[in-house]
Amino acid sequence: MKKTIFRIIATVLVSCSVLLSFTSCGDGIDRDEAKLFIESFFAEISAGNYKGAEARLHPDRNEDLEAFFTGIEAAKNVDFQSGITVESYTGFSYSWYNSTVDGSTLKYTIDVKIGNASAVFDVEIVKNNNGYGIYYLNLIIK
Repeated sequence: MKKTIFRIIATVLVSCSVLLSFTSCGDGIDRDEAKLFIESFFAEISAGNYKGAEARLHPDRNEDLEAFFTGIEAAKNVDFQSGITVESYTGFSYSWYNSTVDGSTLKYTIDVKIGNASAVFDVEIVKNNNGYGIYYLNLIIK
């Protein structure tokens, strides 16, 4: 009987601690909202509005996107102003708490077309006390 009561109490305590850990981590990142955010970032790049795209970066990330994208255009012979079209979101990873960013992260792998070229973007969005935005961006031209 004592073992059964101990198990019930232990189960309740573990359940409560798990529930509290989820509620204390802050708000998560909505996946559909994140997709729209990423697509607006791509629209800014396609329009050549690098300052507008930089406004979508997380406040902890200061990057010169014009140098980044024009460097890729020169090296890979692509033209971002010909448009970036999302073909599919092939994967995602989600974390409510990350010791590096102290908040929520959402990572997407996105298949895109840049004009006629195929490419893959890896994008990580972070939401924490410092703000919301793209924290990591990687591009592979196929």
